[in-house]
Amino acid sequence: MTAVIALLVSASMLSTLFGLLLGTLGGVLFSLLIFFMVTLVMDRGSRLRVTKLEFISTFRRPAGRGAGPVTVVVNTADVQWLEYKSDEWLGIAGVRAAGLYAVKKRGVECLLPFLNPEQTARVIGAIEAAFPGLGEMWRNNLQARAVAR
Repeated sequence: MTAVIALLVSASMLSTLFGLLLGTLGGVLFSLLIFFMVTLVMDRGSRLRVTKLEFISTFRRPAGRGAGPVTVVVNTADVQWLEYKSDEWLGIAGVRAAGLYAVKKRGVECLLPFLNPEQTARVIGAIEAAFPGLGEMWRNNLQARAVAR
């Protein structure tokens, strides 16, 4: 409802501003275009729910082929550690995206795309604070990986 009101107000303002150039119909069409562009760019709708048993991630694919919501479920027992990846292929989403990834014995899963390194570090810290056992297990896995190299 709020979006409709915002659309009508912006259409009215634009038709007033551009009067003869765009007219009311042009203002409405222009407002619709801006509304959908902002919605596509700004509304990633990413959410991550963490329990001691699983990660449940929901996010939106960017506009284009197959745009829409994606849900990824990863068992915590399968996760070796969490990390930031700057340009990993999201097979399920069909795009490349930086963000929070769960490293598993075989491959990686994107848990929260479109994050920068600082945001990813805060999310990992919050998860480790809520589930200290998982954080300890991930640190041990990372240490074992470093020794193996």
